[in-house]
Amino acid sequence: LEEAAAHFRARGAEVAVLAPRSRAPIFAGGPLARELLTYEGAEPRAARAALRARGFDLGILFATSLGSAYELWRAGVARRIGFGDGGRRWFLTERLAPLREGSRRAPYPAGRAARDLVGVLGIDVWD
Repeated sequence: LEEAAAHFRARGAEVAVLAPRSRAPIFAGGPLARELLTYEGAEPRAARAALRARGFDLGILFATSLGSAYELWRAGVARRIGFGDGGRRWFLTERLAPLREGSRRAPYPAGRAARDLVGVLGIDVWD
């Protein structure tokens, strides 16, 4: 993900991470996002307001919840990329199919998921 963030910054883009306050320490001080937007617990209004106020035009959803896709849509983010299974697909502009083993969803290693998500933008990162 650091490579993807560097790709965007080199083109003048602002990169920020939005995370629940309880997960903020994972990203704090790291090279991925110079700005960390947080919200309290499961209260999405604050997250939505932060996104809307900043006018982000692209969001990459690493979370696989329906709520995260819905809130990005509600925040007015124009381009929303994520895994498009279940009801999430209606709130995403670009969707990746999750891995399947027969009719069941298969585990998707985090590194591969991140690579595939930013790959939708034509960013070639680690293997």
